[in-house]
Amino acid sequence: MGLTTIAEGVETEDQLRRIEMKGCQQVQGYLTGRPLAPALADERAAATAPPERKAAP
Repeated sequence: MGLTTIAEGVETEDQLRRIEMKGCQQVQGYLTGRPLAPALADERAAATAPPERKAAP
């Protein structure tokens, strides 16, 4: 089916090793992305947002 599994909530290197041993290659969680201050989160979201497109008339 071509599905990708993403392990959520990965917080330690040990968890990452165990997940990788099971064949999961994508993870998210505290280990890979620390929380940001609200102002930095807004800044990062604005910087990575796709350009706005106007609707056709």
